[in-house]
Amino acid sequence: MSAARMGDWFRRKSIPPSDENLNDIKQVFINLPSFQIESISTEDLASLMEGIHVNRSTEQIAMYKAYWEKDFGDRIKLDDFLISAKVMHDTGELARTHAKRLDKDEDGYISVKEFKQLLEVLIKFDPNLGHKTYDEFAANSDKKCDGLVSIDELADWIGKHTKVINGDVYRALGVPPSSFDLGQMKNIFEAMSSYENESISTKDFDNLSIEMNMERSPEQIATIQNYFDTNFEGRLKLDHFLRILAVLHDKGEIAKCLVVATDEHAEGVICHKEFVDILNVMVAYAPEIAGSTYDHILKDADAKKTNGMISLEELACLLRK
Repeated sequence: MSAARMGDWFRRKSIPPSDENLNDIKQVFINLPSFQIESISTEDLASLMEGIHVNRSTEQIAMYKAYWEKDFGDRIKLDDFLISAKVMHDTGELARTHAKRLDKDEDGYISVKEFKQLLEVLIKFDPNLGHKTYDEFAANSDKKCDGLVSIDELADWIGKHTKVINGDVYRALGVPPSSFDLGQMKNIFEAMSSYENESISTKDFDNLSIEMNMERSPEQIATIQNYFDTNFEGRLKLDHFLRILAVLHDKGEIAKCLVVATDEHAEGVICHKEFVDILNVMVAYAPEIAGSTYDHILKDADAKKTNGMISLEELACLLRK
């Protein structure tokens, strides 16, 4: 099985692992150095994550390890791991499996403290959760029980807030993202490793596109990176990102948004070089517009009247065709 079809791939695509996938994951588990009596040592957790292509930082792995050891000891059973692996595509259901392990008396509840600890780990697993807190959960909880949290309710709540985002769908359907979807994409942005001062490095564009299910070729990512490196000093600001997200369904508006951010004089027109630069970026974003050229738009009388300068409205119209 290819690396693309393991670990995080299932979560991003919201597709459950097949029996064949699970067997491949099982083989990774049983081939780890500490495997014996159908379990492995938590010392092998980093190797396990790497083997099934769940890419996490050293700090995140340490958090997972500490969380497991606190409640379940220093061994991870194969059966327990496979139960979680079966639902790795659904963070809500993954939360349910972990919570059930904590529910020793099987009454369907865990403590608030256990919920908070579980949530902290899940936020590191799924960036869609952003900065969710117990207080946000409690504010919408229907089942009030002193010091306890309903497992069914927590699973439903986490499932709702880890809805899979597919950035290309909005363009395909011509429908703008909902306010909820915009919030989820903002969470993904803020979870990028280079996030600081409300911006991310262009080096994170590949990871950002993957998390938003807008995967592009290395060449396409490089084209977009080069544009931002040249025009925005290698950083993408959160407020700029949110303006782009709001018009993710409209190629013309995205192009205008990018140009306006670089048009210091706000003249509303661009020259041939600027047109080529923005067109290259837009083709990387929306490959279906490949073939659109500067000459196409110069056939328009208004473009000729401005000595070859192209208005942003003309640019937007061209990209929408």
